[in-house]
Amino acid sequence: MKLAEFDLKSAKTYEFEPDLSDVKQKRRFYYEPSESFSFPSAAKCLFERDGEVYLLDTDGFLYKRRPDGTGFRMVSMTQFGLTIKFLPIVKDGEKAVIVVTPDTAEVARNASGTEISVPYGILRFYAGRIFSASGKTVFYSGLYDFTSFDPNIGGGGFIELEEDDGDIVGIEELSGKLYIFCKNSLFSLTAFGEPTDFKLEKLSFPRLTPDENSVLKVDSNVYFLSGNILKKFDGKTVKTASLSLVGKTLTGEAESFSGMYVRTITGEDGNYSFVYEDATGEEAFVKIPTNAECNGAITPQRASGKILRLTGETVGVDLYSVEGADFGTSAIKTVLAADVGATGTATLLIKGESGTVKRKIKNGGSYVKFCASGRFFDLSFTDCSEDFSINRLKLIYSKCGG
Repeated sequence: MKLAEFDLKSAKTYEFEPDLSDVKQKRRFYYEPSESFSFPSAAKCLFERDGEVYLLDTDGFLYKRRPDGTGFRMVSMTQFGLTIKFLPIVKDGEKAVIVVTPDTAEVARNASGTEISVPYGILRFYAGRIFSASGKTVFYSGLYDFTSFDPNIGGGGFIELEEDDGDIVGIEELSGKLYIFCKNSLFSLTAFGEPTDFKLEKLSFPRLTPDENSVLKVDSNVYFLSGNILKKFDGKTVKTASLSLVGKTLTGEAESFSGMYVRTITGEDGNYSFVYEDATGEEAFVKIPTNAECNGAITPQRASGKILRLTGETVGVDLYSVEGADFGTSAIKTVLAADVGATGTATLLIKGESGTVKRKIKNGGSYVKFCASGRFFDLSFTDCSEDFSINRLKLIYSKCGG
């Protein structure tokens, strides 16, 4: 088939053939019931950390799984309400969990029901202190003193960011630093010295623009969405991880299960979880079981329910992706078409500086036209059928001034 048949003859064109030797097996993700539980009310949400499982029921009472796994016990008679955040901490060398609930503007309770003064916001534990961020302010507690955030009592305090930085949308600890993600900026906060002092540094990452409810650490990387494009930050660089959420409607906050970044998606025929595995870079859309809560973590029922484990298994399907390709030239380029030879079906996504283009690939292959411009391009195949494989991939492009 000639390029002229697709009106490409008006510009001098070039061809780029990505290396398809980097092939990896695809993983199939699914929710698997792993255990059942029972308690007086239906389950509302679940939190799991280092083998410890906490459950909040729809009456606002908090339960913790017994060490022997035989059931759950009520943590306290405190009725927490249905909006809570779990915050893992370490004190006196022991791991613990604080349950924060916005009963009033600045009052929270720990898991035993004791009231503590914690400004409600995005919460993280770092360098022996609780950090709470909202708006353009980061509050921090005293060193292993979580009862006060007052700079005059107990060594607490706050950090105020500039108006141009935008609101804070996430804070995460990575490699000994606390990173503060704002709508327009990224900061690193480092604790040092005795008594503890902080060094705040503004990092140079233009057009970072992370979305709300999307910033989350998974293993050794921090993930966030920017215009529904999944980005990965390792403390030094920001890379595109996935384009599969472009155009999707997301609900709730990002969650992490067993090294996977998870977002809930509202679809025409039900809800799904988008799953991205940090260790392998594999991704999938997984149907959420009926009546499930917390991105499919539990299926609540009155007086009984099931905890579901999000897991995956390797299947013999090839997955292809190319990241940051410059086609061997630094010139601005416009990709005009793709010639794909394939078995099975998939969706081809190509992202340039001008935006993201999606095209369906049919069984047997497709020759698809589009227009995507930039110096660097990310390319991936998503929504792949189980039998999908590629035997030919060629991009046709023109160069600016060429």
